[in-house]
Amino acid sequence: MDPIAYERYCAERLRACGWDAHATPPGGDQGADVIATRGRTRLVVQCKLYRNAVGNEAVQQISAARLHYQADVAAVVSNSDYTTSARQLAQSNHVALLHHDELPAFAAQLARARKKA
Repeated sequence: MDPIAYERYCAERLRACGWDAHATPPGGDQGADVIATRGRTRLVVQCKLYRNAVGNEAVQQISAARLHYQADVAAVVSNSDYTTSARQLAQSNHVALLHHDELPAFAAQLARARKKA
């Protein structure tokens, strides 16, 4: 799988959970590879298909994308692990760091939480 196919794969996983999700066009995406909405909740996702641990740059990109797209929630999704530094930055910026297998449960939890609010 190449990185573009991985972005489409992540969008499809969100669609399967009831989200209106689409991969952004390559280049000029302002840091969001997938934009998803469900009800009034907007989620932006940075997708990283890596062999090594994902670092700070992905967290920085999705933090900027959350502001740019006026999203409620931001997440980085990867097939790999995350560096300690990325975990620290994600925590202080309220960015979820997920493995793609965690995406459906995260999306369902987010939908339930937003429904209660």
